[in-house]
Amino acid sequence: MTESVFGVPYERPIARLREFLVALRSLLETGGAEFTGETLTARTSMPAAVPGADPAPQVLVAATAPQALRVTGELADGPLPLPAGPLTLGEHIVPEITAAAERAGRPAPRGVAFVAEVVTDDVAAAREAAPARPPSTTGCRPTGGWTRT
Repeated sequence: MTESVFGVPYERPIARLREFLVALRSLLETGGAEFTGETLTARTSMPAAVPGADPAPQVLVAATAPQALRVTGELADGPLPLPAGPLTLGEHIVPEITAAAERAGRPAPRGVAFVAEVVTDDVAAAREAAPARPPSTTGCRPTGGWTRT
């Protein structure tokens, strides 16, 4: 998905995520970036501060895989798991990212939980009509099944 939709090579995705977050944090917190990594180079030629942003905007990462969650806990403000239900959040995402933040000496992360909802008076019909996975997330969830979330 990353390559076909965004044109970003999918080689070494965890290293790329780490380097991107380091460069982005610098840009948001100082108004500039001077970073050269193995997968990314970021340099600002003029200040790029976010006007009126005090403190800097929070950085949330759409992560569900264990290594991505660890990097998110170390360098970001929280997760933006798309989508994840109570079991996935409680048994997988929250414990992994919280432990990573603690190891990095960062505060406990705060994120956003996206939960699929249906309002109906016919539960059986709604379950029958629902796909096993939402089409927008097919292939994006390496950590578990949609039905267990």
